[in-house]
This record gives sequence, structure tokens and C-alpha cells, in this order.
Amino acid sequence: MRVLVLALGAGVAAVLWWRYRYPGGWAFAFGQAYRAERQDLARARRNARRVAGEHSRREVAARARLDAARTERRQRVRRAEREVAALRDPGAGSRLGHLGDLTLHEHGLRIASATGFRTVALAGLQVRLEAGRRNDSLYLAQPDGLVDRITYPHPAQTPEGESRGFDEDVVRDFVVRIHNAVADEDLFRAGLPDRLAQAQAGLEDAEEDTAAEEEAHANLNRIREEHSRDPRRANATAEREASRKRWHTLTGHYPPL
Repeated sequence: MRVLVLALGAGVAAVLWWRYRYPGGWAFAFGQAYRAERQDLARARRNARRVAGEHSRREVAARARLDAARTERRQRVRRAEREVAALRDPGAGSRLGHLGDLTLHEHGLRIASATGFRTVALAGLQVRLEAGRRNDSLYLAQPDGLVDRITYPHPAQTPEGESRGFDEDVVRDFVVRIHNAVADEDLFRAGLPDRLAQAQAGLEDAEEDTAAEEEAHANLNRIREEHSRDPRRANATAEREASRKRWHTLTGHYPPL
């Protein structure tokens, strides 16, 4: 039953659509006597749609090419902007290791304390390890003269029998990693002005390189100009309008496009 209702609804909709496309009454829309006039109108409509569709497809493709060129340049600019920003403010960088209260990153040491966390820059950092009776003391001397002391207690057992503290070799290996990270950071900072200058130049190039966009825009304008002068478009439009007028003369009603 439901299928039948749907079929009837579809049929009614098709009839109403056909009446809309060929106005003037049932005889004009469905009568055999006016079949040639309906075919004339349908043929004129198809021809106009064909030409318009061809033009539309060409313009859509040209606009897509222009949009792609604009998107590609925006992406280049964003990549260049990110590179410049990363060089101007590299932050702490990737994590390289952790031991006790220290977390080693590419560009800094994160120090944990009772009051929270803070980061010491690696550039120019002086690192010294001193062995004590109960602790190994790691001293971090910054270029401005400030010094931090990080302690690593020697391994020992608690009254509950738990093992706590830091093995000396583990501490020394971590200090070596810090030394190497400081050396890498100093090299990075030494080459930073040149790298930043190159990145800024790359950003300017990305911002100013509009050649692909201009070419795509010119292509779109050229296609639009060709279409405006295409005689097929004018002829198809004129043919369709003439057919619509003939239908109006016949029925007293203008059919839709």
C-alpha cells in the first residue's frame, strides 16, 4: 500500500511538473496536436542548456585553478610564518630526557621545585657536577650569573626497605646529555641570525609571489570574455526566447526557461 501511495505521489508530481514546464492547459501540455510545439520548446531549451553547461564547466574549472593557486600561496605564507616564528621564539623544544627535578629539552632545562616549574635556557649555560658524601650536586650557572643547584641523593634504602636515590653513572650520563645539548644549542644560536634572515626572505617571497594567481585570474577572465562573445550562446538564447514567444502566442502563457 505504501509503495502504491508513493508511486501515485510521484506520478502526480511528474504531471504537475510537466504542466509547469508547458503551461496553458492540459491539451497544450499533453495533447498530440501540440506535440511539435512542445518538441520545439524542448529542443530550444536543451540547446541553451548545453551551451550554458559547457561555459559553466569551463568557468568552474578556471575558478578552481584560481582558488588552488590562492590556497597554495596562503599555505606557503603560513609555513614561512611558522618557520620565522619558531626561529624567533623556539621555546623549550622537544624533550630529550628526564632525571629527578630536571627535564632536558632542545633549548632549555625545566626545573621542578616546591613552588612550580621554570625553564633555564641552554644557551651559554655552564654545567658542573660535584660528588658529595650523601648527594651528587649539579650546578647550573647561567650567563647572567644566577646559579641553580640540583641534588641527586645517593642510592639508599628507606626504613621500609624501599630503594631510593640515583645511581652515580645514571647522573653522570644525564649530565653528559646536558653538556651535549648545550653545545648543540650554542651552535644553533650562532647560526640563528642567518637562518632567521633566510626564513624572513622566504616569507617575503611567499607573500609577493602572485604569479600563479595572476595567471589563473587572467585565464578566468579570458574564458569569460570568450563566452561573452561566443555566437552559440547568443544564438541559443535567441532560439529559446523565440520558442517561448511562439508558445506564448499559442497559449497566452510564457513557459519557464
